[in-house]
Parts: sequence; structure tokens; C-alpha cells
Amino acid sequence: MKREFDHYRMSGTPHPIMSQNGIDAVPYHHDQIDRWRDALHGGLQFVDPETNLLLTGAPDDLWVNPAGELHVVDYKATRHLTQESLDRGDQAYYQRQLEFYSWLLTKMGFEVSSKGFFVVAESRIHREALNHALEFDLNLVRHECDWQWVTPILPEIKRCLSSDDTPAASGDCEYCRYIDAHDELLSTPTQTTLL
Repeated sequence: MKREFDHYRMSGTPHPIMSQNGIDAVPYHHDQIDRWRDALHGGLQFVDPETNLLLTGAPDDLWVNPAGELHVVDYKATRHLTQESLDRGDQAYYQRQLEFYSWLLTKMGFEVSSKGFFVVAESRIHREALNHALEFDLNLVRHECDWQWVTPILPEIKRCLSSDDTPAASGDCEYCRYIDAHDELLSTPTQTTLL
């Protein structure tokens, strides 16, 4: 999808999904865009002066509106991300991702719109035959970003990272539940029967 949006970036024209959804913007053209979108070789970067934490993130895309504000965009390949599921708060981690990227951009000196977007690619899996090709439908999911939570949580993150104590696992976190189940499995005595 990055290559597809890059085509419109180079021509300075809106992608059809923008026009179809009434979004007055075009893919943002900047000499650092490839670096910002690459988490392993750059990404967005900001050193918080209060905590001295280097904070990074790599949005999939940035769009710019006529007012010069950037919209943070993330591409997803899932049927589970819909406007309804996002509005219900089922995917809060996706929302935080957009908000964190938006916050990073403001810290880097950019004007950022509170309107963020997910471009969701859903494969057409109910076709009779693939005919050597996968086809996708693109859907747009909107999110009103609020990144006011980021700055206040940084000192807490710093304390956690500097602490010798491991934080308690969260029952809401699937990774924490996995670690808990793993630890429980390892601590359960096993019986071995020799024949």
C-alpha cells in the first residue's frame, strides 16, 4: 500500500479512498518520509527533555490537508478493524498508536490534525477461485486523536524502565496472560513414568 500511495504522493493528487470519503488531503511529500516510515532505520524521533527518553515511532503514512496540517495514517490488513469496533473502544491499542505518532509529530514541530485514519485492506476470501491473485477491498476508518495522555505518562514509563522490579502483569493484556500461563506451566510438577 505504501507504493500505491507513493504514486499519488509523487503526483500530488489524492488517492481515490480520500476522494470517496470526502477527505480534502493528499499524501504528504517530504524528503524524510521514507525514513519516518521505517521503524528499523529511523522513524519519527523525539528526546523528551524531562525524562531523557528517546521516543520513536513509524507511521505507515502521513497525509496533508490544505491548511498544512498532517493526518497520521496507519495501514491494517484485518477484517476486525471497523468504524464500529473502533468507536466501541475494542481496538484501543490502535487508537493509542495513532495518537502517539501524532504527539511525536507535534514535538517535532509539525502542525497535526486530530483526525487520524486507518486504511484497512480486507481480502476477498469468499471468491470461488483466486486465479493466482489476491484481491482486497480498501475501507477507511476514522479516529479523532487525543494525545494529551502521552506527556503525563512519560515519567511513569521512565520509573518503570529504571526499576529493578518487574511490573505486575495486567489481566487485560494477552501477552501478560501468555507469560502467566507459561510460568504456571513451568512451575507445575510433571510426572514421569518409566516402563
